[in-house]
Amino acid sequence: EEEKQENLKKKLDIIEKIKAMVTSPEEANRNYQEFKQLQQEWKEIKAVPAENNTEIWRSYQLYVEQFYDLLKLGHEMRDYDFRKNLEIKTDLCEKAEALLAVEDVISAFGQLQALHQQWKETGPVERDLREDLWARFKNASTEINKRHQAHFEGIKAREAENLEKKTALCEQAEALLSQTEAEGKKIEWDALTKQVLELQAQWRTIGFAPQKQNTAIFERFRQTCDHFFTRKAEFYKNIKEGQAENLEKKKALVAKAQELSTSTD
Repeated sequence: EEEKQENLKKKLDIIEKIKAMVTSPEEANRNYQEFKQLQQEWKEIKAVPAENNTEIWRSYQLYVEQFYDLLKLGHEMRDYDFRKNLEIKTDLCEKAEALLAVEDVISAFGQLQALHQQWKETGPVERDLREDLWARFKNASTEINKRHQAHFEGIKAREAENLEKKTALCEQAEALLSQTEAEGKKIEWDALTKQVLELQAQWRTIGFAPQKQNTAIFERFRQTCDHFFTRKAEFYKNIKEGQAENLEKKKALVAKAQELSTSTD
């Protein structure tokens, strides 16, 4: 953050220097080489705070265009710059338009951001070409941004649907769990277990829920299933313990009977 603040100061200083050069055509022509050096310095300065990024670039672009507009007509270096910038920006338009055919909308969006950065770093073209050229680049960008937005809206819709499905599975699992709570009622553990396993299988076929609810809905389902299998394990453990206890009682009775038989003899 400190580095970004320092970069912001540097860019503001460059803007002020260019601003001082756009007072007259003579001033612009006299400072052309210094102006080109300032442009190079601007490109080499990295990120500034996000909240200042758009505003400072617009301010820079405004004074750069004013500088070029003040250069005398027919100035060879100015015309050369305009031609080179036109070539670069036309190429950027073509690359942006080509991204419309890229199926991976995430990749296309990321590549578009890089193209926008290059556009920002490229100087102006002739005044009568600026509006149309920007409109061409902007139109391609708008379509790519729409595809990117639609992609994530689709993801949100699917995640919301997944949350509904997972909530329904939780409710079904909780209903099965409640059937294990009845006192004095015969519990069909095999049938209930089969249904719980089926719910778990269905769960695994459903994608993510929205990030904020994804962990909570998973914990709700997991805990319900854990409670079910814990109760099942306790049920059969109690049966085994009862059987073992009965066995010991029977052994004791057999031993007692044998003892009585011996004494009778």
